[in-house]
Amino acid sequence: MDVFINQLRIPEQVHVLCVVGAGGKTSLLYQLAKEYHKRGKSVLLTTTTKMFLPQQHGVWNGSVSVIAEKLAKDGFVVAGIPVSNNKMGPLPWKQYEIAAAKADIVLLECDGAKRLPLKMPQTGEPVFPPQYDFLITVTGLSCLDRPLKEVCHRFLLAQQVLHCKEDHIVREFDVVQLLQVGYGSFWEHSAGCVYLNQADCISEHRVQHMAKLFPIPCVWGSLHAKSREEKT
Repeated sequence: MDVFINQLRIPEQVHVLCVVGAGGKTSLLYQLAKEYHKRGKSVLLTTTTKMFLPQQHGVWNGSVSVIAEKLAKDGFVVAGIPVSNNKMGPLPWKQYEIAAAKADIVLLECDGAKRLPLKMPQTGEPVFPPQYDFLITVTGLSCLDRPLKEVCHRFLLAQQVLHCKEDHIVREFDVVQLLQVGYGSFWEHSAGCVYLNQADCISEHRVQHMAKLFPIPCVWGSLHAKSREEKT
């Protein structure tokens, strides 16, 4: 069942989909890959920054011919260049462009967050491909009611935006403000939505109120359960 494709209202014509933010990007990408693969689509999953090496379906040598062969045979490939024992970096742009043209759908992780649920991007982040069709901005609601320093990647930048101290307790409006300041300029030029992951951490009333504060469609749920609702 296409739970996330449908809930996120990803248009049929999307070819390149980017995911940014924190608190569930990689999990969401793999869930989308699974759903597209079940639809019979060939799926290329990769990154413009860094992501953990997968346990299977990987192509690490940058070979477009190997990527194309695996797409044709298995319908799914995770491609990148190893940068450490457990992480991979992006394909060189020329190889990426050729490989992307051979896949029905390209899923890209375009941001890093040190496995924290909230992020304030710095200049030069996220890192986008030359062209993309849909942007999903993710945050994890486990950041709420906890000190900013403990839950936010680049918390010093977040302090400047929020005009607060590092022990400031994160509330709903703080998350909305950080996402708008950090990613709002990209929302203006791209179709997409916000996905509030880990919504089971707070009450339904709180998450509904929070979703209404965003200027773009907002979906909430849990990647360990199923996506729940949408505000349009």
